[in-house]
Amino acid sequence: MADSIRASLEQLKSLIAQSEAMLARASRAGLDTTESQLDISEAKTHLIRARAVTHTSSAEQLRSPIAAGAAAAERARRAGEVALAELAFRRRGLAVSLGVMAFVVVSLWLKLRQLERTSGHSGKGAPR
Repeated sequence: MADSIRASLEQLKSLIAQSEAMLARASRAGLDTTESQLDISEAKTHLIRARAVTHTSSAEQLRSPIAAGAAAAERARRAGEVALAELAFRRRGLAVSLGVMAFVVVSLWLKLRQLERTSGHSGKGAPR
């Protein structure tokens, strides 16, 4: 019984750590993770409650705070995944936008060269 209690607590700690790591990546990338941080805090609170319940030696009483903590950590992890997916979408959009802008700039440059050559062959200079 003690081994299963410890395994449950360790599993919750691991889930919280994974969620925190994902949210940290999203936060470093400049995305808002404040609501998800509240879910992490809630999961940590449930972990503390679960640790307190371990002293009663009742596995039944332990299931409720562990399940609630796991649900909160899972919400935070999913929010982190959504934030990172949004970041990837933004980066792809930026790359496409930059590509279009580069294409326009190069096209304008080529057109200017073409106009300069055409005006140079006709013998007329550009108006000053």
